[in-house]
Amino acid sequence: MNKQLISSKLAITAFLTIALSTVSLSVKALPTVVNGSFEVTNSTPLNAKFYDATAGLSGSGWTISNAAIYTFLEAPGGATLAFEPANQGSLYSGIGCPHPLVNPLLPPAGCFPATSPDKGNFVVSDAAAALNVMWQTLSGLIVGQSYNVTFWQAAGQQFGYPGTTTEQWRVSLGGTVVVGTVQLSDGTNLGNSSFVSGSEVHNSDLMTTPNGSFIDWNFQTLKFTVQDPNLNTGDTTSQILGFLSIGGPGGVPPFSLLDGVSIAAVPEPETLTLIAIGLLSLLFSRRKPQRA
Repeated sequence: MNKQLISSKLAITAFLTIALSTVSLSVKALPTVVNGSFEVTNSTPLNAKFYDATAGLSGSGWTISNAAIYTFLEAPGGATLAFEPANQGSLYSGIGCPHPLVNPLLPPAGCFPATSPDKGNFVVSDAAAALNVMWQTLSGLIVGQSYNVTFWQAAGQQFGYPGTTTEQWRVSLGGTVVVGTVQLSDGTNLGNSSFVSGSEVHNSDLMTTPNGSFIDWNFQTLKFTVQDPNLNTGDTTSQILGFLSIGGPGGVPPFSLLDGVSIAAVPEPETLTLIAIGLLSLLFSRRKPQRA
């Protein structure tokens, strides 16, 4: 057997060992986001479009503070409806729309889409007032394992309030929920806000919304690596996944929109399994038949 073949086999064997051990690590548990599409609610929609976010989300996978008075759970078409008392002030006068709505479920060109690419309900949260993190505890996370948190985001602003706004989501994994001061995207500090402290934090892409307009839905991927100083690599743990809407400026209400939240291991166990099978096939295909 030549040295090159021996080296190739050793390399493949080493990679297989790593890949298969990673597969074993990843499939110990598969963490999932509960109600990541916000279709499960504990309240009846108000005026067929708006839910109270606190009542609608709490107990259905997500937890949100009662102080989150400017966070709303919207049914399709809800974000652009004009203000009515029965709407409970959701987005006040609705996301800015250059053209009048004929049917809220079928927005004409220039109007915000009725729903996200994930379909169904979605969350709308003020990014510069009454900030309160929306969170849930994920189980089955593996210490040392990396995960991609994916979601759809969009942005809008209160109709009739002139000015350019910025919006984004501050996403966290780990830590604990506390109350304190949050720095907004424009550098303003906002006190008495709830957020997740002591966690790995990443911000979604910053959206800059022109006066009276909106930013359409765009897909986000944020990578996190699970850490716990009290556990060993490979141990299973549970941690908080949090979403906090931040933006600015205050007084020109910016709104961050959210839908389709999901989490997956990096790389996914299925991918590693396919790699391992392919390398095994390569290894055996290169074996020379023995002479009689």
